[in-house]
Amino acid sequence: MHATATEVTGTGCDAGLSPEARQSQSRASWAVVVWGLAFLASTLALSLGPNLPPALRWVLAAVPSLLGVVAILAYVLFLRDTDELQRKIQVEALALGFGAGLVAMQGYRLLERAGAPRIDVNDLGIVMVLVFAAGIYSGRRRYS
Repeated sequence: MHATATEVTGTGCDAGLSPEARQSQSRASWAVVVWGLAFLASTLALSLGPNLPPALRWVLAAVPSLLGVVAILAYVLFLRDTDELQRKIQVEALALGFGAGLVAMQGYRLLERAGAPRIDVNDLGIVMVLVFAAGIYSGRRRYS
């Protein structure tokens, strides 16, 4: 269901979204926060608890990935609930974030081979997230 012009409200990150899309966006945002916190907690627990039972170590390693899948599904539901313009902005931002992340990962791998210090792949994942967020900001400014 798409909202009429009088139903579309909001400020900041949810500006221009229908009530249904704002609710979906909120669910997706919370799912991402829970995923991130689970990743941090699991990373800390696994690094501080090398003597944990192997089964618990596997659970600690698997839970963040399962929560990541939940976050992705929540984001897809948000995309389905939003209008065409917001979907366009999101997809363009995803393309920018994915492309920047891929270039950063491949580019830094070559820099490592040239002598740059080794970094964790998650550090380069931040490039994807930041460029994705910048793409949303840019798209919303462009089309507002």
